[in-house]
Amino acid sequence: MKIAVCFRGISRSVSYTIDSIRDNVLSPARALGDVRTFTHLFDQKTIDNPRSGEKGQLDNSAHRLLESDWLSLEPAGECLEKNNYNRLITFGDAWSDNFSSLRNLIHELHSLKMGWIAARQWQADAYLFLRPDLLYHQSFRPILEAISRGKKSGLCLPLWQGWGGANDRFAIATTVEAAASYAERVDHIVNYCEITNRPLSAEEFLLYRLVKDHVPLWFTTIKASRVRFQGELAKENYKLLRISNFPAVLHAFSTGFGAAGKGIAK
Repeated sequence: MKIAVCFRGISRSVSYTIDSIRDNVLSPARALGDVRTFTHLFDQKTIDNPRSGEKGQLDNSAHRLLESDWLSLEPAGECLEKNNYNRLITFGDAWSDNFSSLRNLIHELHSLKMGWIAARQWQADAYLFLRPDLLYHQSFRPILEAISRGKKSGLCLPLWQGWGGANDRFAIATTVEAAASYAERVDHIVNYCEITNRPLSAEEFLLYRLVKDHVPLWFTTIKASRVRFQGELAKENYKLLRISNFPAVLHAFSTGFGAAGKGIAK
């Protein structure tokens, strides 16, 4: 089995998360197949995020810990114009933080797409889309074993924190169609906001694309904590039985919870 691991975003806390990435992601993957890592990050020297309370100097060499097979470091900010930032702000600020979170989301989705473009040429059997600033608390081995046995198809997402849509922290795709739906969302942002006439919301936007693309959806309860650049863990809500998770569960039900051969997309 060929497994592509795609990292995106910034490497603000990799020194704190790398052990969990090695132990719970890379080692289990290498035990089951051939693994290559594709990393697109922003070459960012400082961080100033009022929403998360982060401000300070970043370690520009931290990305080396990921030992990537393919690596791209892009200057921050350049992707905003490419992805219609000025048009997007006309729909409103969902986070009420002077569009800081909107800018961060555009960066993340752009980074996600760039890594996917590189990874898809390898034609893997599974694509893991990960943030390097997450501490992964459980092993990915059970998920990868289910995929290797042909038990699951489509897209696997964390069930917790759906916020009325689908959790976009990390994902495992087993088809090119599922991977493209997840990783190419940035191309559809303006259309989504025009249709809904609402500001961009990461989780609702993700579920919208999965439904529109008829992507089979299934879930994992693997937990992952955001790690701030000084090593502090952000508070997460891992409660599964929440009303805000129901829209994603309904879509998963309609696609057979990713059971191979029962989903919509093949």
